[in-house]
Amino acid sequence: MRHACSHVVGFRQWPSCRCSNSVPRVDGWMHLLGKGRLRARRRNQSLRSAVVRQLLGHGVPREAIRHEITFDMSSSDGRGDIIVALDQMLIGIELKSGSDTLDRLEMQRGRYRRRFDRLCLVIDKRLVPAEDEYWLNGWSFELKFGSIVVFSDGDLSQIPSYSTLPWVEQDHPCFPKGPSDHQAPAATLALLWANEVTDVHDRLARDGAIERIGNRTRCKLIPHIAEHASISNIRPLVAQALRNRQPNKWELEFWRRFDASAGVEVAP
Repeated sequence: MRHACSHVVGFRQWPSCRCSNSVPRVDGWMHLLGKGRLRARRRNQSLRSAVVRQLLGHGVPREAIRHEITFDMSSSDGRGDIIVALDQMLIGIELKSGSDTLDRLEMQRGRYRRRFDRLCLVIDKRLVPAEDEYWLNGWSFELKFGSIVVFSDGDLSQIPSYSTLPWVEQDHPCFPKGPSDHQAPAATLALLWANEVTDVHDRLARDGAIERIGNRTRCKLIPHIAEHASISNIRPLVAQALRNRQPNKWELEFWRRFDASAGVEVAP
């Protein structure tokens, strides 16, 4: 672009230019962008930490709480913000901080439904319409995301207020026990890496639940297991694989910050 003094400039001011028409330096824009990203990370950390405290408080083992798990390494389906890997159920938790929007929620809901027994949306109060409780109950029903939990000033509250959290074991009509009618075994297996899928195949074959096949590639094992094994047989093996998986760098950093904020002594 050009300005009045005919100097050709981009975002950065031309070094020899002293006129008043020069554009701002890119450094300023990058500084503002950096501050915005830092604020978004802090909001996400606060929201995520509140959920983790609830999970730990209800007896969920630490190793069963996994963060940013890829839905399928062979596709672009994205990642689950938090996955709770329990033998009796797999819970998918989507986080929406104050820096997010709900634009992609419908697409994300379908990806969660195919993989998990129970779904939970934890949403910052900034994204919740400021209406009365009756209206909010209808709004949460329209979202169709299982449990809706609102994050406000460090606390979590459910919508509707009488509902139960998905990680709390109770006899509740909204959370029936047993296999979910929306869960697809192949999609659940897609949470696993190639070596983990092989281990699941070998375990099921050893137990007589499926026939062993010679082609041990991930793309062949997943449909074979999904066709011949029930989700009740697959679920605990998937949960075990996720619990045993080594934490990634993102998870290590989260737990370091989480433990530091809780006053837990962390090894250097």
